Amino acid sequence: MTAAAGDASADLISLLPDCLLTTVLSLLPLHDAARTTALSRRWRHLWPSTPLRLLDSPAAPLSAAAISQILASHCGGAVQFHLILARPCPADLGSWLPSLAAKRLQELVLRPPSDEPLRLPPSILECRSLRSAELTNCRLPEDAAAAGAVSFRRLTELTLRLVHAPSAAALHGLLAGCPGLASLSLDRVFGCRSLRMRSGTLRSLTVSVSLTRRRLPEEAGELEHLVVEDAPALERLLAHDINWGPSIHVVQAPKLQMLGYLGVGIPELQLGLTLFRSMSAVRLATQFRSVSTLALEMADLQVKPVADFLRCFPCLETLYVTTVVLKGYRGQEHEVQLAMFFICSAIGLKIMKFLCDNDCNPSWLKIQKKRLHLENRASLEAQFVFQKFSKSYI
Repeated sequence: MTAAAGDASADLISLLPDCLLTTVLSLLPLHDAARTTALSRRWRHLWPSTPLRLLDSPAAPLSAAAISQILASHCGGAVQFHLILARPCPADLGSWLPSLAAKRLQELVLRPPSDEPLRLPPSILECRSLRSAELTNCRLPEDAAAAGAVSFRRLTELTLRLVHAPSAAALHGLLAGCPGLASLSLDRVFGCRSLRMRSGTLRSLTVSVSLTRRRLPEEAGELEHLVVEDAPALERLLAHDINWGPSIHVVQAPKLQMLGYLGVGIPELQLGLTLFRSMSAVRLATQFRSVSTLALEMADLQVKPVADFLRCFPCLETLYVTTVVLKGYRGQEHEVQLAMFFICSAIGLKIMKFLCDNDCNPSWLKIQKKRLHLENRASLEAQFVFQKFSKSYI
């Protein structure tokens, strides 16, 4: 629709070039963007060439037939493809992925329901324009193990959750084909017991394994040993499950700033030549002066293991200690000793919380504060909070 210049009802939006209008449409919900074709003849040809954001969600569930029709009729590029409700058959997924690759897809999320992993077709390796990918409950294709088969040079973020690799070579091949990764999350990855990481771009690495030591077939074994051989840009190394995790060996990570959560579930932690087994120091030989943030979780509070970690990381600015006692703080001698260690030594301490196993009545609190010698605290700004332990506390 057109209008004379200066007319208050002028359709100024329609005067914008196609490249801007299609960008606006790409930011609208799918149904709203499609309805714009009814506005005027000017808008009718825009929708099929709008950058595609196809998001399967409870608010807008999509059938396999609908997805196939959208991909066949769409003429533009593809920004996002999220599939979280539907579980496509191999033939459908095998036909969608080449179409998305031709549209230079940037972000892929696959979270198929069901306990059975979704077998990814070899055509997923054609999506070489990907910048971000999240694969959940999937099985990697055999072709990933072939030398040079994977080439995701633009991929910067990769999350593998409940992913089954047909072999260790397939997982190594996938990661080797992502030379620009900045963030990698490995959350319960099967089929590879030992993983060696070498990356000049990786800044964040997260690893976790199953909550239970369930028995798995030999070929489906979980990650047991992670070796960071050379990661000059790595800043964050996080093990999110402290109850049961892989052994971690960091050889070269000169910029490592954040390390945690560390707990007895990690059989071995080797940092350079320094070695911890189940949180106990075996050998203290290397100091990581770059680490400024450390997170520990201890089932049995003891001063010595904490002191050993502090010797390994002499330049800490922040130390997170999550205390797990069956029913919270009870004022036992070893708890008091550990608390006093921080109270009397941590000159930058801001706040310390005590999650108590009782109602924190005034007389009990008075006794505890006297035992802790709060008047001798190293940090004059430190605050000490006592509260009743709650199972919902995080």
